[in-house]
Amino acid sequence: MNKVYFSLGSNKGNKEKNLYQAITYIREFIGDIKDYSSIYETEPAGFISSDNFYNMVLYVETEKNSTEILNKIAQIESCMGRIRTLTTGYESRVIDVDLLFCNDEIINTESLIVPHKKILERNFILFPLSEIAPDLVHPVSKKTIDELTRTCEDKNFIDLFKHKKRLHFYGL
Repeated sequence: MNKVYFSLGSNKGNKEKNLYQAITYIREFIGDIKDYSSIYETEPAGFISSDNFYNMVLYVETEKNSTEILNKIAQIESCMGRIRTLTTGYESRVIDVDLLFCNDEIINTESLIVPHKKILERNFILFPLSEIAPDLVHPVSKKTIDELTRTCEDKNFIDLFKHKKRLHFYGL
């Protein structure tokens, strides 16, 4: 059984509903959701938009390998209306699903980097992740998520969390 962590983000449309829909698809197409963080509202990172993001993290157990998971993520994002453009950089999106960790694997291919390459510099991922997995060890840095959260240089995000709330899902 593979133990995987996902980051979910949305800043277009009904953001809470988008997260819930993505969770429903992940449960249906990838595996059993064992835990999830609160939702954190944050300002966009890496681009300018008046629409804040709703971000959260999921812990999932699945029989699927990382390549299968990546393919399912692309299908889920596409089903939810995410259109990937050829522009470089970040932009607003209905849903963004990132594979953060798959067991303690280190994967570095053209199509997939695990652990997620930006996790060490993003408090909008580290804070929700520390809520559900503070003792999880990053396989490259060898530090726990709690340690990474405390030492992350992305200090501006600490003040940007507008609210934090917990969704309730059936079966969890």
